[in-house]
Amino acid sequence: MKTQFYDLKIESQEDGTIRLEQGDCGEAVIIDLHPQQILYMADCLRGRASDAQTFADKRINILESRLLWAYNRFNACHAALPSDLYERCSEAPEFSAWLEASLDVLTEYCADIEGVVDSSVSDDALPPHPLPADAASASLQGAEHVQRSLLNE
Repeated sequence: MKTQFYDLKIESQEDGTIRLEQGDCGEAVIIDLHPQQILYMADCLRGRASDAQTFADKRINILESRLLWAYNRFNACHAALPSDLYERCSEAPEFSAWLEASLDVLTEYCADIEGVVDSSVSDDALPPHPLPADAASASLQGAEHVQRSLLNE
């Protein structure tokens, strides 16, 4: 077997060893390895790749759980809005629009999280909202003020 990989030539020897030859360094560098040595190195490198994948999997799980936490909190807040919100707070349409927009974004982000939020869930599946039709175009500015005023009441 004779293989060339960029400037690395890989060749099987008659004695069963594998010869690696690299020639771009000015002079050829040659090393003969037993196949078990190559397997050992591959296993070591595979372990590093496995560790990196394990780290990535853990990080993905953490990020998914944080997204789901935010989704559940916003959903609970939406469901707990008082029915007389529009009578009590003049900026309720802006807050409600902001909250619904946030829920829409979180629903989209969580749609691909397996077994949690079905991406085919329609808006009808969300809790009923008190947003009047004309408030859909309401400005999202001032949502923080509305949140503070609701917390202070």
